[in-house]
Amino acid sequence: MMHRKFILLLGMALILLAGAACTREEVPAADGKVTISFRVGETDTKAVSPGDGNVADGGGIFCTRVDSPSVVLTPDLYIFICDWETGDLVKRYPGDADGDGDPDGSVDPDSDWATGNKSTFLSVSFPFNGEGTYAVYALANVSGGDSNLTIPSSSALNAVDNASDLDEMMISLASVALDAGSRMPLSAKGSLTVAKGLNEGKYNGHVELQMLRCFNKIQFSFRNLTGSGLDLYKCQITFKDLNVQQGWLFPTNPDFVAMGDGNSDGKDDNYRDFTSAETDVTGIAHEAERSFFASPVLFLPSVAPTQTTPSKGQRYLVDVSFRIPKTGQTYDADNAATYDEKSFTNLPIHTPKSLDIKSLGRNQYLQIVTTVSKGVDVSFSFKVNEWVEHTEYVTFD
Repeated sequence: MMHRKFILLLGMALILLAGAACTREEVPAADGKVTISFRVGETDTKAVSPGDGNVADGGGIFCTRVDSPSVVLTPDLYIFICDWETGDLVKRYPGDADGDGDPDGSVDPDSDWATGNKSTFLSVSFPFNGEGTYAVYALANVSGGDSNLTIPSSSALNAVDNASDLDEMMISLASVALDAGSRMPLSAKGSLTVAKGLNEGKYNGHVELQMLRCFNKIQFSFRNLTGSGLDLYKCQITFKDLNVQQGWLFPTNPDFVAMGDGNSDGKDDNYRDFTSAETDVTGIAHEAERSFFASPVLFLPSVAPTQTTPSKGQRYLVDVSFRIPKTGQTYDADNAATYDEKSFTNLPIHTPKSLDIKSLGRNQYLQIVTTVSKGVDVSFSFKVNEWVEHTEYVTFD
């Protein structure tokens, strides 16, 4: 009987210990803390650990670490906490929103950083002395510099004193890619409720913000089902009305700059076509798939235009063209008798169920696959996914 009682008590103790253990997905809980947790996008291949992924692809928040005389961790991160009613800025990182001469927040490395193991679970502590509802804005990976990217300067971000300043901030991309090694900008916006804690003068609150890449990406690939190796020449793709010049820095609703009436040329200056360079895609093995772009192209969020020709409806259109050698012929660019010219114009971008895709938002991934089959039959498939994510925490005292 005593043996059974001991086993029962041991089992209960183990259950209690398991419940007390804090996993990486749990929100740190302590009286007197206002905690904001971020979900941060990982790379397509999934980062080894949060924040140790490819920052250029939005795999985490870039951090600078100094080890001596003590471990100091500085994330490429801006946080703004504004009064929900007035919009007035009450806390910020980095900086001094209350003007008392002391920084509002300071970053303390967690034990993983102290022992030399990289982690993106950051702790940013703030003195917080009031309950209420607040708007929270977060912005990361914007201090690295990129020749194609235009975002508000550090001086503009440091001058923010109201939520309206943040809501009006814009981002633009001159190309369809960031510079090699650049940081993928991430942003988030949400609401935070702070209430009285268990102890006098303590306040608690929590909100989870999903840090979204400021762009969506598109990858175009060819799939070979011809039964033998496949070579394609002078491949070219045109995405129509997808190359948006300017968008909102922080997520909003609607999360795209509305399409205007256009100018005398009938085109909206903010919505432009993107045409790739002509590229040869050769050596595609049977049943293999080969990406057309060395890396996915990036676009800002957009809404599909309303088409009048060739068919009516709100949709994006794409043009695809390539050359394929004729059976038994060696391709000769100067001899049209050696290849077939394939050209597809105004292909509607739609879901596998043939529903038109009417917008492409931040953090979305559009995959377009062109399948070449026996007899040189060509088909197209389109699929929109979300970039994956993981969780990291920022805590405010």
